[in-house]
Amino acid sequence: MMTRKARFGFFARVLTCVIAISAMIIFFSRRTIPDVSLVAVFAWIGAAVLLALTAITLGFYATMRWHTWCLNRGATDPQWMWFGGEPPGLQKLRHDGDRQHAQRRFHQ
Repeated sequence: MMTRKARFGFFARVLTCVIAISAMIIFFSRRTIPDVSLVAVFAWIGAAVLLALTAITLGFYATMRWHTWCLNRGATDPQWMWFGGEPPGLQKLRHDGDRQHAQRRFHQ
């Protein structure tokens, strides 16, 4: 978990990068197309930043939902792949679950 100081440092770096990239875009757009007003350039930069943030947020949300869906259907958490196997006791839980499922089907 990020502490308050680390979080501030992260957002400060992100803000610095956004400002630097925006300044470069403004500088080069003013040189390339001098007829475009500064307000229009700011509007396009703002729209591009909002579009990028929306795409990143939707990507994170879709990935989170996909991983949750997979885990709820018996997939192994990808973090366990570093260990070359499944978590301790998971195979026994799966075997017990399969046995209970078979017993329920048999009694119906």
